[in-house]
Amino acid sequence: MSPSWVDGPISWIAQRAARLAPEAICHRLEEEWLADLAALDGPMLQLRFALGCCLAALAMRADRVGATLSKNVRNTVDDLPAARPWDGVEIPFARRRARIRKEAFTWLERMRRGLRDEQGSELRAWLRRRSHRVYIAREAAQRDRPEDLIVLSEIFQINTAWVEPRKGRSPTVNAAAALMAICIAAVPLFYTHYSMPGLILGPALEGSFMEARGTVYNSGQRALRRVGLRDGTQIVMNRGTRIAVLDSDQSSSVPLVRGEATFTVPRQAHRSFYLTVGVRHFGTMAATFNVRLASKDTIELTVLDGAVGVQALSSTACTDAARGCDVEPPVPTLLRARQMIDTEPGSDSARTLSLFEALAQIAWQRG
Repeated sequence: MSPSWVDGPISWIAQRAARLAPEAICHRLEEEWLADLAALDGPMLQLRFALGCCLAALAMRADRVGATLSKNVRNTVDDLPAARPWDGVEIPFARRRARIRKEAFTWLERMRRGLRDEQGSELRAWLRRRSHRVYIAREAAQRDRPEDLIVLSEIFQINTAWVEPRKGRSPTVNAAAALMAICIAAVPLFYTHYSMPGLILGPALEGSFMEARGTVYNSGQRALRRVGLRDGTQIVMNRGTRIAVLDSDQSSSVPLVRGEATFTVPRQAHRSFYLTVGVRHFGTMAATFNVRLASKDTIELTVLDGAVGVQALSSTACTDAARGCDVEPPVPTLLRARQMIDTEPGSDSARTLSLFEALAQIAWQRG
């Protein structure tokens, strides 16, 4: 072992630790700790011993300070703390309640140590408020001091509901928890509403998910509107018409929400055009056709050029494979140029038109 470690920093730590101890034993501890330090082999053991001396000296010093304070403390009412330490965060509307609880704690301590004559009148004046009586009785019950409750019962009548332990949470806490849950649940809804406008309220107002996700076009009540889509489709919208357009690389989907429109779909390789009106689906690769939504369940479609397939949403087709249902989806109806179909609930009526009758279906475009 090198003596430099004993005379160097480690010995200095042991000496400083001895000086932290009480004066009556600090010199004796310094001699003993330095001797023990010199007997150890290795700097790590010496450093560990020196740090242990520091902890021991601090413990002896704390014990001495605590004993001195306990000896000098006075057992009088005036020496009591003005209020019990409050660990929680006081929000504005709870400050008054916290103040009353602190005052109740102080009065209970004064009663336990004995009240002076002038303090008795002050206590009676403080107890005039019902909230003060409730809090002091509840504080005495929570501290499990029956003698305090006996003294308080001689001053005022204690309601048993004040001192009984509460079952469950208070109505205020329940209301706050419910409000917080509503706010947390509303966060994703607000985010969805502002990031994808119409996704939440659109289907509720118009009944179309595609309308909420696509681009919406409206025509006024007094004027027609012409719209050109990205795939080259030309749309002429009658007055009071509303459609939505959802484009993809393979197809264009357009739901007709209300009104009447004429669609001119150009031929494109491997690209389809789909139109949804009520419970009917119309699909084509290239055609010119006019469609009118007369009512919620009444649709009129006239093909002017090309061919359009009509597919109804099957209400009887089985969608659960586990049931082993053999019902097949309805076969699409193919309409060609100058053919018209009227669809109503439970019936479809298709017929061939003359050239004059076909042109009459789009006479509204000339005003």
